[in-house]
Amino acid sequence: MGNTSYTAHISNKKSAITSKSKLLGVSKHNLRKYKSDDYSKDNIIVLRGTDDLLQDVKNVYHQEFDEVIKEYNEKQKRADRKLFRTCCRA
Repeated sequence: MGNTSYTAHISNKKSAITSKSKLLGVSKHNLRKYKSDDYSKDNIIVLRGTDDLLQDVKNVYHQEFDEVIKEYNEKQKRADRKLFRTCCRA
């Protein structure tokens, strides 16, 4: 097996991924979408997920939280106490 490398981003505080723009920046880096002669997209194999990191995060969000939010909202009597989804399926 030739040279193999992988990337993963685990962080906190200043370098945490806290916005859509930061997430898209990580995706751009991981998929080598910036201009560089040193890297080729042909050498990148996505092992889990797709080339669309934003959609992958949205899918995980829905898998993890849709049911919990629904259960929480069903218990609430006041409309202003209900949670609304901040992330939508595309």
